[in-house]
Amino acid sequence: MGKIINTAKPRNVYSVSKRFTVIAVGRAMDEGKPALTDRVPDACRERVPNPPPRLGALTPEHLLTMNRGYPQCTRP
Repeated sequence: MGKIINTAKPRNVYSVSKRFTVIAVGRAMDEGKPALTDRVPDACRERVPNPPPRLGALTPEHLLTMNRGYPQCTRP
């Protein structure tokens, strides 16, 4: 028998959650929302009505590539 997992104890899932995130974003994009270049704050304006400048330029591409805020990683 397998070991019972204690769901109350945090577990390190390493990078497995990234795969689920990419699949979810890909499916949403297939439905026409959002584009990789859309601004994240525009999608949640009711929760963040006045985002700081650095957050205001955040896109789904930044989230998926995990490179926002690092000048050496940004694309032209």
